[in-house]
Amino acid sequence: MLVDHLNMYFGPELHWPLWINFLGRLVAPTFSFLLVEGYFHTRNKRRYLKRLLIGALVVGIGNIVYDLLTKSYIDPFDHQPNYLLFLGPHNIFYPVHLWIIYLIKAFV
Repeated sequence: MLVDHLNMYFGPELHWPLWINFLGRLVAPTFSFLLVEGYFHTRNKRRYLKRLLIGALVVGIGNIVYDLLTKSYIDPFDHQPNYLLFLGPHNIFYPVHLWIIYLIKAFV
């Protein structure tokens, strides 16, 4: 994932080949699989959900700080702020948190 993000932000300067992106794309399915396995092997599912929510909030705050510093929340087409971008396209914790809520409702 780190390699994928480095290539996304510094790709033209690094001159890395295109296949570097594919290495980073393998991380999300692996990350999701391990989180679901963690759900089934944890002793306290509510505490696991709370830790995922804390992780989502920490990464979300980091996304907001990054967006404010780089002004990347400004839509390049109409030059107006798009505050939905504050949710961050790089935060996998939000959808995983929703998956775990679904698992709790489906299997409890």
